Amino acid sequence: MTLFGKTYKIKNIEGNVIFKAKAGSLKKCVELAVKEKVSLYRANLKGADLKGANLEGANICHADLEGANLEGANLNKASLNFSNLDKANLQETRFEEADLSGADRKGAKMSGADFTSALFSSKEIKRYAIRSSQEPDTAKIIDAQAEIMVAMLDKKQR
Repeated sequence: MTLFGKTYKIKNIEGNVIFKAKAGSLKKCVELAVKEKVSLYRANLKGADLKGANLEGANICHADLEGANLEGANLNKASLNFSNLDKANLQETRFEEADLSGADRKGAKMSGADFTSALFSSKEIKRYAIRSSQEPDTAKIIDAQAEIMVAMLDKKQR
């Protein structure tokens, strides 16, 4: 093993390499790609352990992150629209000002996640508010925010 670790590759859904680097882990490789402003459009990060990763401002649109561990990660200002986050661990993850429109979050663990000023479609906001209502301590706040955001989006779409 070299001083920098082994070579990790990030492939897209089609299997083509979109980034590779010598790093200590896949997480470090992904962080380096984001730091270098590499687009991770359609990246295959299914099941990746990205716990605590700094992915601020990343372009991860249309990516497969099914079952990925993003617990405590920084995804502020990231573009994740139409990405697959099904069954991902998003607990305590920061999504401030992130674009999550069209992202599939079915079965994702989202407790403690920060969606401040995140972008969703109006249908997604309604669905999220309903799902979050299962957590009584946050349900009223989320429902109120969802109603305000839905009203704002509906007004813009007219």
